[in-house]
Amino acid sequence: MTATSPSLLLKISVISVITTLCFGNYVITTPRKWTSGETVQVCSFILNSTSTENSITVAVTSVDGSEYLIPNRVIQIPEGKTELCEKVFVPPLRRDKGLLEITGSLGGKQVQYKKDILLVYKVAKTFVQTDKFLYKPNQDVRFRILTVVGPFLKISTDKYPLIWVETPSGSRIAQWRDVNNTGLIHQSFILSDEPEEGTYKIHVNPPNGEAAEVRTFKVEEYVLPRFDVTLEPPNYILGTDKKFKFTVCAR
Repeated sequence: MTATSPSLLLKISVISVITTLCFGNYVITTPRKWTSGETVQVCSFILNSTSTENSITVAVTSVDGSEYLIPNRVIQIPEGKTELCEKVFVPPLRRDKGLLEITGSLGGKQVQYKKDILLVYKVAKTFVQTDKFLYKPNQDVRFRILTVVGPFLKISTDKYPLIWVETPSGSRIAQWRDVNNTGLIHQSFILSDEPEEGTYKIHVNPPNGEAAEVRTFKVEEYVLPRFDVTLEPPNYILGTDKKFKFTVCAR
């Protein structure tokens, strides 16, 4: 995936989601929120300077500065260029804040900068939905699965390592491995003519390695209730009648 144009990022750096550092000779931009397991961009721009020594070191430490969460990353702007965007990978982190440290030299000026940033653990949620909750013997059980990931809830197209169905006693009656995923997948299986009655479980191992998502449904031998409804009209209706009396009976 190609990096976003530095010039375009400079134009949008005033919006609230961008942390901007500007001291006349240079501008540095990066998101306020860094997401674990993804990459972020740190962009630097040199303004009105002929300096040939333009490089910065970027790192993220714990808020108290006692521990490096993301090690030093050097961003060197080549001679003759005035802007550069560099991607920084954010490893899995179980923290909600960090301290961004930027040091170096840009546009003939020394850079010494520290700023609190938000660290967000990668969002991932798997949804499992059946076509109904209660089934009878010999019926098809149909279900679909959707996984969304990232801060913008992008639909995942990664394979599902394992999907299986358990009876109330814990026996597996259906199983699928390495299921291809086009975004929304559909699966189904047929209940036997004498299935175990009770609550069944559909287990789905998400692509991101999180704990399995579980969806339940019931299997019962049941008969739909029957109702009789009768409508009794009056014996006769006159043309001058404005109201008519009907009797409705339901049982």
